[in-house]
Amino acid sequence: MNFRLIFIFFLLQYIIPATAQNVVIKSCKITTDHIPADMRRNDFNNKPCALVKVQVLDEIARVEGNKIGKIVDNGGAEKLVYMCQGTRSMRIHLKKHLPVNIVFQEHSISSLEGNRVYEIILEETKSPSNSGGQVVSTPTPTTVVHEQNTLQKFILNYSPANATVIIDSKMMSGDGRIEMELPVGEHNYVIAAEGYIAVEGTVKLNEYSPRTITEELVKDNNSKNNKPKTSAKEKKAKENIKEKTQGLRAAENTPQSPARQSSNTNRTTEISVVKDNTTGANQKEQTIGQKINRFFDKVFKNDLDYVIFRDGRMQSVKILQIDNEKTLVMESGANSASEHYIMNTGIFMLKSNTRGNIVFNRVGERILTTSEPVDVPKGAISIICVDGREIVGYNVRVNNDNVTYNTAKKGKGQQLSLPVTEVFLINYSNGSRDVLTSIIEQDRREQAAEEARIEAERKVHEAEIARIRELQESMRAEAAKPTMKNPKLATIVTKKGVRMKVWVCEDTPTIVSYKKAKTAKSPVIKLKKSNIKSITY
Repeated sequence: MNFRLIFIFFLLQYIIPATAQNVVIKSCKITTDHIPADMRRNDFNNKPCALVKVQVLDEIARVEGNKIGKIVDNGGAEKLVYMCQGTRSMRIHLKKHLPVNIVFQEHSISSLEGNRVYEIILEETKSPSNSGGQVVSTPTPTTVVHEQNTLQKFILNYSPANATVIIDSKMMSGDGRIEMELPVGEHNYVIAAEGYIAVEGTVKLNEYSPRTITEELVKDNNSKNNKPKTSAKEKKAKENIKEKTQGLRAAENTPQSPARQSSNTNRTTEISVVKDNTTGANQKEQTIGQKINRFFDKVFKNDLDYVIFRDGRMQSVKILQIDNEKTLVMESGANSASEHYIMNTGIFMLKSNTRGNIVFNRVGERILTTSEPVDVPKGAISIICVDGREIVGYNVRVNNDNVTYNTAKKGKGQQLSLPVTEVFLINYSNGSRDVLTSIIEQDRREQAAEEARIEAERKVHEAEIARIRELQESMRAEAAKPTMKNPKLATIVTKKGVRMKVWVCEDTPTIVSYKKAKTAKSPVIKLKKSNIKSITY
């Protein structure tokens, strides 16, 4: 039975590539069209999507990338795919053909724009055949190339819950469980906790199914937690070691001077790390302090910057370029760091080691820039205000109305408070965050207020135009009225059928005054409107 399954598997490896055909990109371009109002879609951040019209003689199974909503079959060969603005590539999986990658930069399109329409035409390439209809050559099985946009879910369950977790040299925050999406491929992780033997491992993600790993650290009997009580002097020395170890938890969310961080090269602890590769062989013990030093040296020598998104998320990056509409960044700590753009409309703040703090409003405009980076010492808490200010505090306490903090450690400084409504985000020293005021909801209210203001101005403008038109019409009507000095030639038909050609001197709602001749001596005759059938001037 097993032999039959293996035989079928290898047979399919040759049959499927031989029958499946490739498709090539015949054209990829931006059109002059805009998406009709009734066909528009917004992404999860309420930003307008781009519409990609795909022309292909096949069904689209799925699309990898920043797709929003379902694929729409528009009839015939046309399919409608909605993508997030700023998307730079997509991968289309077809039912009867091999997948095709579209990198928009290769077609003179830097990234997709919201409310714009793009057209992609895919054309089938057939294998040559002989006169007998047999395939002359068998195509070589295609190797699937995974892009940066090909993501897969990774779940890491670990204990103890307060352990420090590093994934791909990036500090992660969690409480016994981390759930995230990572690019397909291999990723490294380290889990360490004081009093436990740390674990280092590798996980390989594929594009077909998510991956879950559970790691339970084993207590280290040789750690300081299992030793007898020490003297006050020894305790103080060990507390210094502990403070340096715990300080790495703030690394992901605490931008500091790279020079000052990397200079602290003598971090040591008594906790051992067991390096465990996939085969379980060549195990090697290292100290957590050494591993932490490598982490700091690797991260801070690259001048780590941060992006704070409008939904409260933070991402460690290297800021390369800031434009009026978007920011070019390079992800920090990635195995193969790649450059990509982030639209400024989705950014609340850029924390740069060279530029300081840069704050954006909901439409992506810079509204505040501090010339010097805000220094957040170890153990301190960063308070990000709604207006873009960053405040460093200690012993932060939050209630329904206020955020209270101290300006120095151990209550030595001044105690101050802020209204909750003025605080956007609190970054704690352990890497966790509290979002107190929703910037996205505030953006929606501002947008609604702006739209209401524009609508009110439009109505006032329309009312003013209508008033002016009415006045103009009234003036024209007034000017057109006949007068004694300027009588108007007209034809009056009475209800009795009498037709008269006269000179009208006055035309009121009840009476018409006229002369039979346009002379000063001609008498003025008055006729009731009730006796008149029509007046034609």
